[in-house]
Formats: sequence, C-alpha cells, structure tokens
Amino acid sequence: FYAGTSPEELLTSNAIAVTFANKFYGIFAFIMPLLVAGSCFGTVNGVMLTSSRLFFVAGRNEHMPSILSFINPYWNTPVPAVLFTAILSLAYLLLSDNIYTLINYVQIVNWLAIGVATAGLMWMRISKPPRDYPRPLKVNMFFPIIFLLGCIFLVVFPMYQAPMDTAIGIGIMLTGLPVYFLFVYWRDRMETLSRLMDDFTLFSQKLLLVIPPAKKEN
Repeated sequence: FYAGTSPEELLTSNAIAVTFANKFYGIFAFIMPLLVAGSCFGTVNGVMLTSSRLFFVAGRNEHMPSILSFINPYWNTPVPAVLFTAILSLAYLLLSDNIYTLINYVQIVNWLAIGVATAGLMWMRISKPPRDYPRPLKVNMFFPIIFLLGCIFLVVFPMYQAPMDTAIGIGIMLTGLPVYFLFVYWRDRMETLSRLMDDFTLFSQKLLLVIPPAKKEN
C-alpha cells in the first residue's frame, strides 16, 4: 500500500486498501473489500474461539462463575462461555458508534494483559531454576525484552494521546473485580447468593444442555 499510493492518498483515504485496489486493479477492485471482509470474519472467528476458552478456563479454575466452564456433551463446546463472549461484545458496541473509540477502549487492556503475561514469563525464567523446570527450548531474552518494551509503549502512549478513552478502558477492565468478589470470592460466605448462583447454574444447564467438564485424576 505504501509503495503504490502517494502520501496525499494515504492521508485522504478512508480505506487505503480500497484506494489501492481502485488504482491498480481496475474492474477487479471489488475483490479487495471481499478479501478484507473475509479477513475480518476470520479474526472474529479466532477471537470468539480464544476469548470463550479463556472464560471457560477461568470458570474451571473458579476465577469466574462455574457455569462458564460447562460444555455441550456432544460437541465439547463451552456454550455458556461463547454466549458470554457474544454478550460482552454487544455491550462494547453499545458504548460508542465510533470504531476508533472502541479500539482505544480495548487496546490498552489488551496490551496491558499481554505485557503483564510477558513480564510474568520473564520473571519465571529468572526465578525458576532449570533443574526443577526443564527447558527443551530456550529463547534469547533480547526478544522478550524488546517485545515487553513495545507493550509498555502501547500502554503508555494511549494514556497521553487519548486519556479519557484510556480511563474508560481501564474502568471497563476493573468491572471484573466486583464480579469476582461477588460471585466467586464471597459466594460461600453469603448463603442467599450461593443458593441463587446454584439455581442459576441449574437453570442454565437445562436451558443450554451443558454439563460440567470431566476432572482429570492425578
């Protein structure tokens, strides 16, 4: 795109891929929007697959309500987690009709999580001795450090460029705390809440035809 279009075209175009296709593909320019749509569909499919499995594991490890760990007995699909991911996605769409604002909301949370995970792996590499934790593959620390610096930049820069969007994104992330404390941490201490959660879990099982995942025996 950068080699085939001028700086003026880059600045004035709302969709640089379409501008590029109109300039070079002629009557076949319609192919580019189809390719972009296919790419977006593939991305949505991948995000739904990975995000729902994160909720599934969180429910299985009791970091979120256990209903999220239930699966369909025939397809082994975490149906409650998939539906929960879809509901969250729709909730995000209600926050704003500006796609760039939504990107600002999500990107800081996304890169913050990736950066923390990367830093955690680096700390485990340093703190866990190889004799106790064998490493069949050992990567040079230079690359994780560069990647971590990139994550830090992608977290800090939006705070300066769009502080309000950043604050909203962090606020959205922090909404997970009351959910955890209310439905997980304090559940056994509040008899009424525990009973309501059990009733909701049973109702969801009947509605979605799901069962708890089998536990592996040690």
